[in-house]
Amino acid sequence: MFAASLCGCSSLLENTMPGVGDLLNYSLDSSPSISRENAAAVPYASLGVRIEDGPQQMVILAGRMGSNLLWTTPNRIALETHNGRIVRTAGFEHNLSNVELEEPDPLIAVGETPSGTMAADRMVSFADINRYAVRLRCRLQNLGSRSIVVLEARRSAILVKEHCTASDLDWEFTNRFWIDEKSGTVWQSEQFVHPEMPPIELQVFRPVGGG
Repeated sequence: MFAASLCGCSSLLENTMPGVGDLLNYSLDSSPSISRENAAAVPYASLGVRIEDGPQQMVILAGRMGSNLLWTTPNRIALETHNGRIVRTAGFEHNLSNVELEEPDPLIAVGETPSGTMAADRMVSFADINRYAVRLRCRLQNLGSRSIVVLEARRSAILVKEHCTASDLDWEFTNRFWIDEKSGTVWQSEQFVHPEMPPIELQVFRPVGGG
């Protein structure tokens, strides 16, 4: 279902957003990071995506799946996010097939919690390694205000650390989210989505609804 949505949304980008494909392809090859000028030239909600020291790529909002957002490029890379958290991927060497939260995701709410931790346990699936409904035990912690720079603009954000373990996979990792203190937008994040991949770094270039 997600793969079908990915193909459809990529076609949508190519057919109804003239010039976006050329801009995205330019952003993939021209430099390690997308410039403020290149990001501003795309008049759609967009994210910057990077893995380790690779080039930064731009993904464009192509649709919604319920309360989730689908981001994609003409070269078939796609992410599905929920309140800034990656819940599915396609087009990478290894992909996250599904996330099932046991309770509503407390990621945004933890920004309002000055101290202590919050549980964010969930089940995750990875079709490429034939592992399904693997339990992740996660704890979120508010580390306080931080200043970050996104596309040369400085923003005030709350840094939230999320430490997770999956004993069935002998997998342990730490995600980081920089959340806007007023709007709740996750401006930047470093998220592990697969036990055989380094983290994916996301930056919000143009948020949904502008801003």
